[in-house]
This record gives sequence, structure tokens and C-alpha cells, in this order.
Amino acid sequence: NNRGEYFLKERLQSLRANDYDFIFIDTPPSMDIAFELAITAGDYMLVPSDLKPFSIYGLSHLMQGTKNRIKILGVVGNNVDLAVNVNKPILQIKNQYKLNVFEQIIHNRNCVAQCSGQGITIFQMEKQKKGNAASVAALEYRNLARQVLYSIDQNHILPMEAPNQDYALLEILQ
Repeated sequence: NNRGEYFLKERLQSLRANDYDFIFIDTPPSMDIAFELAITAGDYMLVPSDLKPFSIYGLSHLMQGTKNRIKILGVVGNNVDLAVNVNKPILQIKNQYKLNVFEQIIHNRNCVAQCSGQGITIFQMEKQKKGNAASVAALEYRNLARQVLYSIDQNHILPMEAPNQDYALLEILQ
């Protein structure tokens, strides 16, 4: 009996039914029990990648590990150095693995690491320090949220180009 494998799925279904539209599960970058539970419980998967060769190579293992048990929405360029040209790795992911790569890249910024250390969100830091790197990072996360929501066909959030949608996204993200 694989009852344990479905425990997380059952718990999340009760939360979703009562309180949440979306629940994100952030697992370590390995295919351990946490990964197995997350793909059993989840509807969609986002794959963060620094877009470096070793990470791209790992996509083949990831795809074998999921065995079509979860829909991969796409790859998110995450913690990417601002000086790196990402065109080649993005094309490789699209062509070799046939995966979507979200347009919005999350760049490597000290302020994001500072948020983790302080136990606050990038949106809270943005409010504290106007007009800095936190504002740019927060914008990247807002744009990514728009793209993700759009890709799962949420009609209440419009694509990235839509004006005046920040209030809805801030409400969702905070």
C-alpha cells in the first residue's frame, strides 16, 4: 500500500479546498522522498535552473524521474548572473528537452539573499527600501508570477504586458 505517498496530496487538497488557490512546494535539488511526495501531490512543476551546463544536463534525469506524473510548466532561470548571455542555454532547453522556458529570468541579487537571512519577502524589503535592487528583484518576481499564472490559464490575471495588475499580484504574492 502506498498510503504514505498520497498523504501529502490529501493534506494539500484539504488546504486548497478551504484556503488556497496555489500551494508551492520547494524541494531540494535531488530526487529524494521529498521530491517524490511533491510530484505525487502536485499538479504542476516549475524547474528552477541557473542555466549553466551542469543544471541543463540534469534536466534529462529530472524528466526521467517524473515519468510524466506531473505537468512541467517550464524552466525558470533562477539565480542567473546579470553578465551571462542566456540565449544559448535557453535554446538548448527548448530544442533538446522540448520544455518551455519562462521569459522572465530571476537574476542573482544580494538583496534576495538578504531577505532569506532576515526572514522577509522581497516585497517587504521593497517597501522598506524604495528605488533599489529590491524593487528590480520584486519586479522580476511579479513578472514571473504573471507568466506562471498565465501559463496555467488563470483568467483573473492577465499576461505580463497587461497594465494595472500589480495590486492583484501583490495580494497573491504576499
